[in-house]
Formats: sequence, C-alpha cells, structure tokens
Amino acid sequence: MKTSRFEVTNEQLLWSGLLLLALVLRLSGLGEIPFSDHEAYQALGALAASDSQSPFWTTPLPAPNPAYQVLAGWLFQLFGSSDVMARIPSVVAGLALVLTPLLLRRRFGAGLALSIGFLFCVSPVILTISRSAGGEALALLGIAGAFFTVIGGVSGSSEKRAALVGAGIGLALASGSSGYTALLALLLTWIMIRRLAPDQEQWPGFNHRNLLVSALLSALILASGFGMDWHGVAGVGEGFADWLHGWSSAGQVNAPAFLAMMFSFEPLVIFFGTAGILLAFTRRLDRIDRFMVIWTGWALVLNLLRIGRGAGDIVWVILPLIWLAGRTLIVLSNGLTQRGGWLQTVVLTVHCSF
Repeated sequence: MKTSRFEVTNEQLLWSGLLLLALVLRLSGLGEIPFSDHEAYQALGALAASDSQSPFWTTPLPAPNPAYQVLAGWLFQLFGSSDVMARIPSVVAGLALVLTPLLLRRRFGAGLALSIGFLFCVSPVILTISRSAGGEALALLGIAGAFFTVIGGVSGSSEKRAALVGAGIGLALASGSSGYTALLALLLTWIMIRRLAPDQEQWPGFNHRNLLVSALLSALILASGFGMDWHGVAGVGEGFADWLHGWSSAGQVNAPAFLAMMFSFEPLVIFFGTAGILLAFTRRLDRIDRFMVIWTGWALVLNLLRIGRGAGDIVWVILPLIWLAGRTLIVLSNGLTQRGGWLQTVVLTVHCSF
C-alpha cells in the first residue's frame, strides 16, 4: 500500500516567506499612526453605514467607495470600531495583491512571478496604501488581478476568464475614484496598441458583452454588500463623479511634488523599471513589454494632467513599472548566474538594500 507524501518545494517556501514578510510589514504598528483627513472621512463613512449609533449623523454619509465601506462596516459590527479595524480591509487587499503574480506563473515562469510579488511586498507606495483606510488598495487589487488574468494565460473557457476579469474591474469600480485613472490609461494603451500593430496577435479573446456584464454585476454586488444594503450602489456613481471633479478641482499635490514624491519613494522600481524599458527597446519589444511601456507613459501623463491628483495615484505609474522591473531582475539574474555566483550576490545585495 502506497502512502502519499506531502512535499514542500523551494518555491512554496519562498511564497510563504514572502507572504509572512508582507503580513509583518502591513500589521506592524498598524494602529499607532493617526488617521489622515482622507482616512478619517472613509472610516467615518463606514461607521455611519454600520449599526453604530452616534449623535453626529442621522443618515449614512456619502459612500464614494462602497466596497471599502461595506467591508469596514462589517468589521466594525463584529469587532468594534478602531483605527486598526478601519485599516484591515486594505491590509487584506495588500496581502492578496502580493499573491496576484501567481496568475502569471503558468505563462511566464516562477522567477518573474516571485520578482513581481517581492516588489509588491516592499514597494513603499503600495505598502502605504495597504496600511491606510480607504478603497485604494481594493482598486489596485482589482486592476492588477484583472490584468494578470488577461496576460497570464489562466486556464478555462473565455466565459470564465471574462467573468474573472470583470470581477476585478467591478472591484475597482466599487472602490472609489482611485482606479478610474488606471482604467483610462489601460483603455488608451489598448487603443494605441491596436493602432500601432493591427495585424499582430492580440490578447486572449473575450466576449466583450460577458466582460461588461460581469464588471457591472460585480460592482453592484460588492457596492450593495451582496444585496444587504442597496444604498451603496449610488456610491459607484459618486466615485465616478469624484474622479471627474478631479479634472477641474485642484488636489493637495501639484505636478512637481507628484514627480518628486514618485522618485523619492520608489527608487528601486524606477531604477529597475527604467532599465526594463531600455532592455525592452534594445531586445525588440514584444507585445506585453510594449503594452507596459505605453501604459506607464499614459499613467504618468494622465496623473500630471489631472489636477485633483493625490499622492496615492503614484501607484498607477508604479504598477506597470513593477512588471518591467521584474523582467530586468530576471535578465540580470540569468546573466550573472552564467558569469559567476559572487556577481549575483552583489546585485541581489544592492537590490535588497534599496
């Protein structure tokens, strides 16, 4: 009689360690930092939408990011209201984001998936968003998950893939105004790619109607708390209205400050991402690298043009750069392994020191 043995691979150990590191970074001192004005507004909206009674409100506050308010409201009802509970939905979304590169493993290999997962884990901007009350981390999870499903070659029928991609887009739509700039950048990039190379093989086919229906249904279900509070459905429209308002109303971060913050907060991703852009051009761009380069450009341009930008919008420029940075790290690792182990050790040490 044969007995089955459960064997743990090195890759599984690396993913487990990465998830543990992400958990420690996101939970350490989570309740010690006071709320910003933005966080306080989001948390109070979730508290007002819960069963908590307060003399400060008689009706629920507006919910421009209903998915966050639904999740935070449930946590408040189960465990009581606190700064930590208000930030837990973002923490969970940040942990799930670290695992989204697993969607790329089948097509691009474990090395690239682990590199992108590591950058998601330690990126200062992503880490800050994952420790802040609000819908930004949920929107980032939805968009990254949807895009990686498209390019990662996830198995299943086109209807299944369309449903998964639509669910990710629906999560972004139900998470406030943050994700609309990224979705617009993605749309403009896709249009430009179709114009530049109309005869090239495009992304895996989807039924556009199924994708649209899945996105809308997912947004409505998440915004309504799975049908428990239909008041949140109006929040999807409020989030879109807030995003439109940001094109005519100035925010707290001007364009020079936005660029300065991006370069000072994300030196690792910008350094290796820029190297990835150069490598993509010198080695002839494949369709995915071309897409990422154009997506980075559109994300940067749109965020500089939109005067209602916030510091958290840096993440939409960083997201495609992380892909390019991950590709660079794989090229460096493969090349240096052939030349000598000590060189690889030096590069990885410099990499981690960032």
